[in-house]
Amino acid sequence: MILAASDDSHEKVELLVAPEGAVVGERVRFGESEEPQSEPQTPNQIAKKKTWEELQPQLKTNDDCVATFNGVPMMSSAGAVRCATLTKANIG
Repeated sequence: MILAASDDSHEKVELLVAPEGAVVGERVRFGESEEPQSEPQTPNQIAKKKTWEELQPQLKTNDDCVATFNGVPMMSSAGAVRCATLTKANIG
């Protein structure tokens, strides 16, 4: 999945990028925990439960351009996922 940060008017858009050394195709996490995550939902489950519509408004970048969910950083094995310059931006 490709995610991007954008300003409120959607005039400036930047892709979210994992840091150098992140493994291509790995699942990202929120926070520093290494505990196992639950299995991802299937596309059918996501459509039926409207998961994206419920969770997306809680995705934002912080003051350091790091992607967050409810303020908890989105992490790869190599560190935080971020955009280039957009702070407090919506993610979609």
